[in-house]
Amino acid sequence: ASTRDDVLGVVAGGDGATLLPFQALARSDDGGVTWRRYDVPLFDGEMGYVSGGVAILPDGTVLALVDTFSDDRSKKRRAPRHHGLWRSTQDWSSLSPSRPTFDPPLTPHGRGWSPIMSLGASTPGGGVVWVTTWDERLYVSTDGAQTFQEIPAK
Repeated sequence: ASTRDDVLGVVAGGDGATLLPFQALARSDDGGVTWRRYDVPLFDGEMGYVSGGVAILPDGTVLALVDTFSDDRSKKRRAPRHHGLWRSTQDWSSLSPSRPTFDPPLTPHGRGWSPIMSLGASTPGGGVVWVTTWDERLYVSTDGAQTFQEIPAK
């Protein structure tokens, strides 16, 4: 999903498995007429997987929920790197862990997995980014995914 009217993005990758390898991004700045491909670098030499979502933020960067890596061995042991949100540089050439502020703070997931289960964004022009968590909470950001506020269920 993109929060911008002028930028579209697509995540590419595939190996026939149930997870989506995070291998490439494609960007269009003209409504999908032309596209430019950006290869996603490996994470410490390992493939990252996105199953929870990717969003283009108002500043044009990409926010991705990279929640699994090729060296995660089982549900009991994860690789020793950040599992969760990753943000691109302006030119989409690299990614680094993103650690926004959550109010109230996220409830940690057992065994070190990311507490974030899904990521989405309002379609063009909205500027709203949301995440859901393993303990069924909804958080929303209106400042480019710098801070998130919980939206309580009634």
